[in-house]
Amino acid sequence: MKKYIFIFIMTLGFWCCQKEDDITPQLELENLYTVANSDSDTIQQRLHEIYEKYQVTVTFNDTIGKVFVKTDIHGDSVFTYETVDPGYSFTTFNSLDYNYVFMTDPEQQSRMLDVVESYLEQCNDKLYPQVVLLVDSYSTTDQRGTVTEYSIGDYNVTYRALLLSSTTDEAMLETLPDEIMKTFIISRISDYSSDLLAFNQISRDFIGMSWSALGVSTLREPVTYMGYNDWWEYVEITVTEFYEYPLYSSCSCLQDDWWGFYELTPEAVEDFRNAVRQLIGPFGFVMESAKSPVGAPPTDTGDDLQVFVTEMLRFSQEEFASIWGEYSLVMQKYEILYDLLTNEFGVTL
Repeated sequence: MKKYIFIFIMTLGFWCCQKEDDITPQLELENLYTVANSDSDTIQQRLHEIYEKYQVTVTFNDTIGKVFVKTDIHGDSVFTYETVDPGYSFTTFNSLDYNYVFMTDPEQQSRMLDVVESYLEQCNDKLYPQVVLLVDSYSTTDQRGTVTEYSIGDYNVTYRALLLSSTTDEAMLETLPDEIMKTFIISRISDYSSDLLAFNQISRDFIGMSWSALGVSTLREPVTYMGYNDWWEYVEITVTEFYEYPLYSSCSCLQDDWWGFYELTPEAVEDFRNAVRQLIGPFGFVMESAKSPVGAPPTDTGDDLQVFVTEMLRFSQEEFASIWGEYSLVMQKYEILYDLLTNEFGVTL
C-alpha cells in the first residue's frame, strides 16, 4: 500500500511541476532599440542609418516598443512597454513627470536629425546616449504640481538618453551639438575620478572667492580706446582698473556675445580681453562663474570645470595655447582635460 501511495505522490508532484511550467509566462527578450528601415519614409531611413552607423536609437515618440508577455484570463494580450525615462541622471533619479508635445513636421524632424548627426560625428561612443528623444517641446511637473516648460532647443542629458526640444533658430542649430557635447563631457567625466581630482586641485585655493579678495583690481597694462566721456565728447579714454567701464569687474568680454563688439573696434576688444586674461590666468581661470550672477570667479569645482570645458571647445589646441599659453595653471588644467577629451571621448580639438 505504501508503495502505491509513494508512486501517487511522485506522480502528483511531477504533474504539478508540469502545470507550473505550462503557466509560466515565456518572455522572449528582444532588442527594442533596433530601428527598422523603410522604403518609402525618408525620415525613417535616416533613423535607420543613424542606428546602423552609431548604434544610437533616435525616436520622435517616448514609447520605444512593446513585448508580448501572455494572454490573461479574459483572453486579452498583456504587454510590457519600454519608454524613454529622463528621470535617471548619472548619479541620481528625479521624480518629475514628463509631458511631451511630439514633433510631426518632416522638415523640422530632418533639421533636428542634422543636429544629432553633427553631435555623434564629433565624439566616440563613450559620449553617445543609448536613445535620443526629439520632441517639439516638453514640460516637467514636480511633486508640488509646479510645471516647468522647455522649448526652443532646451535639452536634458540623462544616464541613458538625450531629450532635445525643437528649434528653427539657425544660430542655435549650429551651436547645439557643442553645447550638448559639453554637457555630456561634464556629466561623464565624473567617472574619471583621479583626473578630475588632479584638475580640481590646481585652482582649489582660489575657487569661491571674490575678485577683490584675490587682489584682482588694477590692470597690468592700461587699455586705451575711443569712446564718449561724460560730456558726450568722442575722445581717447584710458582704463586702468578692473572695475571701470566697460569691464565692471567682469570677464564677459571673453565671451563671443559681449556687447562691446557693437561699440568698440576689434583692436580694443582684443586689448580688453588680453587685460582680463592677464588678471585671471595666473589663478588658472579662463572665465568667470557660470552660476554667479555678479561676475565672480567660479564658485566651486563643478562650476570651474563647466566654464573650462566651454573654453576648450571654442578653440583648437594651437589657438588655446596661443591665448592662454603663458599661464601655467591654465595649461596644467588644459593638459589634464585634453587627454580625456581626445583619448577617452574622441573629441577633436
